[in-house]
Amino acid sequence: MREGRLLMKRQNHRRCLLAALAMGGLSACASQAPVEGLVEPSIVFVSQRSGDGDIYAIDPDSGAVSPLITTPDAEGGASWDAGRNRIVYQVFSEDGAELYSNGRRLMRDPNGDAPPSWSSDGRFLVYSAKRDSNENLYLATVDGSSERRLTDGPYTDRYPVFSPDGSRVAFARRDSKGWDLYIIAVASRVLSRITDDGEYVGNPAWSPDGSALVFDRTYAGQAEIATVDVAGGEVRRLTERLGNDLKPVYLPDGRVVFAADTGDDNWDLWILNTDTGELRRLTETPGFDGGPAYAPASAWRSLTEAR
Repeated sequence: MREGRLLMKRQNHRRCLLAALAMGGLSACASQAPVEGLVEPSIVFVSQRSGDGDIYAIDPDSGAVSPLITTPDAEGGASWDAGRNRIVYQVFSEDGAELYSNGRRLMRDPNGDAPPSWSSDGRFLVYSAKRDSNENLYLATVDGSSERRLTDGPYTDRYPVFSPDGSRVAFARRDSKGWDLYIIAVASRVLSRITDDGEYVGNPAWSPDGSALVFDRTYAGQAEIATVDVAGGEVRRLTERLGNDLKPVYLPDGRVVFAADTGDDNWDLWILNTDTGELRRLTETPGFDGGPAYAPASAWRSLTEAR
């Protein structure tokens, strides 16, 4: 039975990796033994270092790594539910993706390519889903019930993420012009366009004070990390290096962690000091480390591998 699950995991994870590279890094592929012991990390991520896609945590200062979820299933898309101070992650199967926390199933993932975002009070989640040939945003209670449409129209709306205070949702929209970043007020549904050049943008993440967004953007056919001031709309490029940079996330101190293609199908985590411009590689393993998300150590201490 275990051998069968391991085989399925490897097959599933090959499929997940192909999607991950296109969608910002939600799962992975390679091999290396995990670092044992617990550390005090503030980033959770997906890695293939144990042979299949699993959830790990890393201290962005020391680089010490802790294995969190290393079951025979294919896991990805880890995020922090601040309202319940827990890690929520995807479990992939032939039937799609489901959301788990602490080894317990929460609900079926409405969109396995881009996981939901959790409001800071723990009451709601927002996600993209395809209905009536359009991919729009939906709001639901945390068990997936009471779903209501947040955006509408002949668009592709993707990568929604709640603002720190839960009042707004940032997301990427593709229309006839191309891709741009938008913000929608949850209560009024008032929509604001933040970028306006049609270049590909994806995976927005809010700054801790809600004044800016960091995201990946295409420059001359290559994905780089950029930031935009929410009030003024000024876009600033943060990275310019060989290889693609994807799925950035802010740390509480304003630094940015992201996944970077370092060549030969290898992806690692990097950290950027946005004040000084200092860029540092956090991980260096064969294969894939990606999908970073901020989470305090208190959120993952209760994680177990019991399924």
